Amino acid sequence: MNYFEFFNTQEEVLQYFERLKEEGYFEEDIHLITEDTDFDALKYTGVKVHYHLVENQLKAFFSKEAQGESFLRDHRFSDEDIETYLKDVEDGQYLVVVDPEDLKRRESQMNERDEAE
Repeated sequence: MNYFEFFNTQEEVLQYFERLKEEGYFEEDIHLITEDTDFDALKYTGVKVHYHLVENQLKAFFSKEAQGESFLRDHRFSDEDIETYLKDVEDGQYLVVVDPEDLKRRESQMNERDEAE
């Protein structure tokens, strides 16, 4: 099961990233779906960005990250939810998604490593 939250500003998104990292998530565990290609701070993070670029599908196609809709489908969001969430992204909101299983898996790996030492 994925956890997700919407934000209105870049600053709110960056603050949420910090909160997630305090909870134990790595930047690589965090996914952002946005239309905002001018979010320069993302260049300095390991956060995975999935663009939803309605205006420029060609640019989205050549993006190194999965497109927003593909990401949501791959993570088993319902068609109805996908339509609603992408509409919110089109309206300028930022969608942040994390999978708590990533955190559990990492904690388990760290515990195994500690026990092996």
